[in-house]
Amino acid sequence: MMQRKSVLCLGMLLLLALMLAFAGCSTDEDETGDVCESLEELGEKVGYSVNTPMYLPGTGYTETYRALEGNVAQIVYQSDEQTITFTMAKEPDKDLLGDVSEFTEQFESTCKGFSVPLYGKDEVAYAAQWSENDKTFALRFEVGITPELFDEVIKGV
Repeated sequence: MMQRKSVLCLGMLLLLALMLAFAGCSTDEDETGDVCESLEELGEKVGYSVNTPMYLPGTGYTETYRALEGNVAQIVYQSDEQTITFTMAKEPDKDLLGDVSEFTEQFESTCKGFSVPLYGKDEVAYAAQWSENDKTFALRFEVGITPELFDEVIKGV
C-alpha cells in the first residue's frame, strides 16, 4: 500500500512538471511569480502587452521575464556591472517600488512631460515609479546612475 502511494505521488509530481513545461512558465522557488521564456509568454501570462525600455545604459544584459501576483510583469536585466529591474502593471497608481526609505534624496524627471520622482542617495538615482496611460511603471537600478541618464531610460519606456 505504501509503495502504491509513493508511485502515485511521483506520478502527480511528473504530471505537474510536464504541465509547467508546456505552459512556458515555471515556478522558481528562489523568487516569487512564474519565470517565462519570452516577452510574448510574459504578455500572455499577465494578460496584456508588456512595454520594455528601449535604452539601457551598458551592454551585455541577460533578461529574465517573470509574471508576478496581480498580473504584474517584471523583467530583470542582468550584466556583470548592473542589475536593472523593470516592473509594469496594467493599473494606474499601483505601488510597484515598495519601501523607498533607504533613499535619502529625491530628484525630479520631467522627460515624459510630467513629474516623475527619482529616488536616490549620494547624488545618484536608483529607482523611479510613474503612471501613464492607465499603467504603472517602475525601474530600480542596483548601481545608481545620474538623474540625466535615468531620464534617457524613462523616455524609452
